[in-house]
Amino acid sequence: ISGVETGIEAIFGSTILTGGYIISASVNGIMLNNSRFMQYGGTGDIPADGWTGKITGTSDVAVLVYQGVFDVWDPGALELHDLIGGRGIDLRQSKASINNLKLLAFENTGSGWKPALQLSGGSSAYINGAVISGSTDGALVSISDGPITKIEISTLTVGSASNAIEAYGSTRLVLRNSNISGSVTDTLVNIVQGSTAQIGNSSSISGSVGDALVGTS
Repeated sequence: ISGVETGIEAIFGSTILTGGYIISASVNGIMLNNSRFMQYGGTGDIPADGWTGKITGTSDVAVLVYQGVFDVWDPGALELHDLIGGRGIDLRQSKASINNLKLLAFENTGSGWKPALQLSGGSSAYINGAVISGSTDGALVSISDGPITKIEISTLTVGSASNAIEAYGSTRLVLRNSNISGSVTDTLVNIVQGSTAQIGNSSSISGSVGDALVGTS
């Protein structure tokens, strides 16, 4: 899908099942409103390495989900390339299970606090096998007002930002077997405003920080 402002839009209770795809869109790659998007993994006659979805060139949000469900089943993968602004993934009052996300060289400084991955309004997510790197004004991953976000076997590398991960507004963060590193002006992992975090299972947090590696308030 190319030469469009929005690659795929689903509204009013729609369901989309997909294998691999490539979307080149100028504004949004995938937009869901009260709908569900499911990308197959790799079983049966599906390739052993799974289906890969690729989104490039968006200026607003590559994947925007409002009151919906977004699933990328293992060993399928989602790759976001050459984004020119906005956010990578924005979940609002939604649920997601995203395996093997690749969002590299995310550069969004001077853009008004826009993260690579944002969950808000009670969203919950399971993130597995993600590799996210880049720079932004605020947090690279922002989680707010959500029941639980679980991040496993993932790597977050910050070039420059306020935080690598910020969880606030009574959010629960579970971080396992993951590596968080880079240079931030504040706290690498910031847990505030009634939020809680469980960090373990061989996870590592390291880097150059203005305040602390892990901060709470």
